[in-house]
Amino acid sequence: MGRLKQNVRNRKLDGKTLEVCEMPAPTAIVVSSDHQIRSTETLKHYFERDVVGGPLKKNRVEETEDGCLLLEFQSEKCKTMVE
Repeated sequence: MGRLKQNVRNRKLDGKTLEVCEMPAPTAIVVSSDHQIRSTETLKHYFERDVVGGPLKKNRVEETEDGCLLLEFQSEKCKTMVE
């Protein structure tokens, strides 16, 4: 990452200096379905299995405005297993 930061700092874009900042890895995913997701508990158990995702944060399953479900895992490692 250091080399990327340095390269970006040295090269200007339209005469302006850019900066690259590291961000923490995301720990959440959004799940949608062609049909209504009826049971959030079933969905939680599906994604908490070690082979699929891993432990979810307590009370971190939220319904979005468009009917999808937002699940937040305890660590970034769990989220990358889902990808």
